[in-house]
Amino acid sequence: MGAATGVHLLSQPQQAPMDLPVANVRVVGPEYFSTMSIPLHAGRLFSERGMAEEKHVAIVNQAFADKYLNGVNPLDKKRSST
Repeated sequence: MGAATGVHLLSQPQQAPMDLPVANVRVVGPEYFSTMSIPLHAGRLFSERGMAEEKHVAIVNQAFADKYLNGVNPLDKKRSST
């Protein structure tokens, strides 16, 4: 069992909280992807330094990008959550 949050993409019109797409949230450490043998296709992985400095960093999977980003490269895009 995990947590979930509504996601508002800043490039899209504002929606009511109940109409937002829902994303599962997992809190992981910097070695999660290597431990689980999950390859990174683009961007960067979490690091100890980055986790200490940045509060709102996300890694999205290809299914999320395909469904919600309409071919737009998600790197360096901001998002907000409710």
